[in-house]
Amino acid sequence: MRAWVEPGGARNADDVVHFGLRAHILQKTFACLETVPLDDLTVSAVCREAGVSRTTFYRLFSGKHDVYNWFLRVTMRSNLAQVGRVFSWDRALLLFFRSLDANRKLSQEFFASKAAKSATQACLEYVQRSLARSVALRLGGAEGASIPHRYAFQVRAFSRAFVGALGDWLEGDAPPYSVVDDVLSIVPRELYEMLNVDAQGRPLSPESMRRTDDAVSIELTAESLFTDF
Repeated sequence: MRAWVEPGGARNADDVVHFGLRAHILQKTFACLETVPLDDLTVSAVCREAGVSRTTFYRLFSGKHDVYNWFLRVTMRSNLAQVGRVFSWDRALLLFFRSLDANRKLSQEFFASKAAKSATQACLEYVQRSLARSVALRLGGAEGASIPHRYAFQVRAFSRAFVGALGDWLEGDAPPYSVVDDVLSIVPRELYEMLNVDAQGRPLSPESMRRTDDAVSIELTAESLFTDF
């Protein structure tokens, strides 16, 4: 039996109540996929497995594919969204790919399904929004502030390349660390230098940007993990 690994925590008072239920439904969706392909899986089957009504399901998710989109959102908020805040590029990427690797079969099911475009688009939007917010903060603005065109262009270009690299990685069986350097090579240099930080969230100078896999001991608050995109 493939075990699902929970990626994060709750965002606000409402999510504190519903996070556990969403995670439960995701886990049961995974259990259903042991015997039924995703494209053939119905919401009713997931509800039976999870012991919830369709009304409850649709209060939490827009459909079966939204279950995985929620997983992606939670996962990214705990790592990629922290680039330029508390994690260096390499650390954030490694944590992200490790999380997906722990749930690799589930991710492969969704990215290979008829609704793969939904997961791809969700991933693209999350990466773009999180990096744009980090750039805005690094430039001294508010999280939702607009950023200069050249940075916006770099964020969009990297996000598209990142999603492509993610899809390629999911098609194979390479370990998480093997894809990190590949992804780092497609980060625009100016964007990389602006958002690269050490374990304490301090900007790294170009001369000190030697990438390591040192353990990072950072306590992320629920607020920082679940800022709305």
